[in-house]
Amino acid sequence: MIRNVKVGVRAAICFALLALLLVAVASVSLMQMRKMDAMSSQVDDNWLPAILATNDMGVSIGRVRALTLRLLTFKTPAEIEQTVQKTKDVRADLAAADAHYESLIASSEEREVYNDFAASKQRYLDQQEKVMTFMQDGMHERAERAVSEGLNGYADDMMKKLRKLTELNGKGAAQAAANADAN
Repeated sequence: MIRNVKVGVRAAICFALLALLLVAVASVSLMQMRKMDAMSSQVDDNWLPAILATNDMGVSIGRVRALTLRLLTFKTPAEIEQTVQKTKDVRADLAAADAHYESLIASSEEREVYNDFAASKQRYLDQQEKVMTFMQDGMHERAERAVSEGLNGYADDMMKKLRKLTELNGKGAAQAAANADAN
């Protein structure tokens, strides 16, 4: 039957089929690229900013911890007040990073891990506030006791929970990247 069709018509039919196949392959490729772009956007718009926000929180927590321990070394009210003010500024940075992170929470599991971290952080900050107050009131020994009896344990717990939050976000980014590669 094909032998009865003129060569020009056969060539046109083959060319049309080839063009149709090319359009189909291009359409499938375009759909795959859109899926990859969506996954890439998820990493760029959520996971990466969340990882950076947990890093910012970690830096601020480290600074609060260092300033609090440094506070114990000072004897003059002027040094104490200056350090308390710096600590309050850093706590404001921590609150900003915390609020930014909270706006990026993407799942119920992440919300649960964040809530654990937030509760632990609040316990630490409450105890840290007591240390600052004791130092401002000239109760150096009570401040030292507050650090050794509570603050250090709260700090360790808070950092473990922050690490868990960071790991969760790293896994989420890796999963989104794997999904992009799979598509």
